[in-house]
Amino acid sequence: MYLLRLGHSIRVAREACGLSQAELSERAGVSRPTISLLENGLVSDLGVRKVAAIADVLGLALDMRRKPLQRAPDAVRIACSAANVSHREQLSEDELVAALLSGHAPPNKRAHCRVVLEELPRNTLSGVFAQIAEMAGEARVLRGAAKLAAELDVAVPT
Repeated sequence: MYLLRLGHSIRVAREACGLSQAELSERAGVSRPTISLLENGLVSDLGVRKVAAIADVLGLALDMRRKPLQRAPDAVRIACSAANVSHREQLSEDELVAALLSGHAPPNKRAHCRVVLEELPRNTLSGVFAQIAEMAGEARVLRGAAKLAAELDVAVPT
């Protein structure tokens, strides 16, 4: 989840600097596919040196902060817990986020995604969308959710 937030921040900063992915790649010494995977929340692991090189090119600082003691409820975790109640295989938080951003349910997890879109209370689903939108942008979440709803033949969540 943190790499998704990082990727969104990298994309926003890159676009603000007027750089293409290829230009950022060349300046940071990181491959363009890695930049693309990072910005789209699809990279599973990325070394701190690569992140630091990218951040340096974009004029961003990496810092460590203590987490606040009081946090908002983790809507994505709550949604996964609800979706997993009746299923042997578990839908992970990363799989749910990827499904809502890409518009495609993971293999063997269509029923889980249907539960999320059809059965979650509206305020919980809104919390899921808001949590993911913090990391990837609201428009991207809404597009992905609409595409996922169409794939599963369920009503588009609002």
